Amino acid sequence: MERMRLAILEASWDSILRCCGVEFRKRSTGVLVALCTFHKERTASMLFWPRSGQFRCFGCSEGGTKFDFVCRRLFGRKLSFDDYPFRAIYCEDHIEREKEEYRRVLGPFLAMLSSGETFENPRQFRLFAEGE
Repeated sequence: MERMRLAILEASWDSILRCCGVEFRKRSTGVLVALCTFHKERTASMLFWPRSGQFRCFGCSEGGTKFDFVCRRLFGRKLSFDDYPFRAIYCEDHIEREKEEYRRVLGPFLAMLSSGETFENPRQFRLFAEGE
């Protein structure tokens, strides 16, 4: 699990966004700008900072690291149980099921990311995330 997290954190925002099928443009400052993938909008309000590896949407206040972005896109939630501050309240079996789900989906995603493959459109990404 930790190796998957590190592989995503080491990847560039360009490759992550292309792999996720997110259209973006680069500002002269190097910051990447895109329409938010977590809510409907007409004007791009989501920014990605390559140097820090952080992202933030100024429309819905979603933000975090590259790993948070990928997990939110693939699983619909941001934090893994490794990061969750109250993970002690969850039974070990539930945590293991969650980790297995991460491995099942993140493994193929990382293979795509490293090979430079991309999704043609957001629908293809959703089908991938849903396991179809």
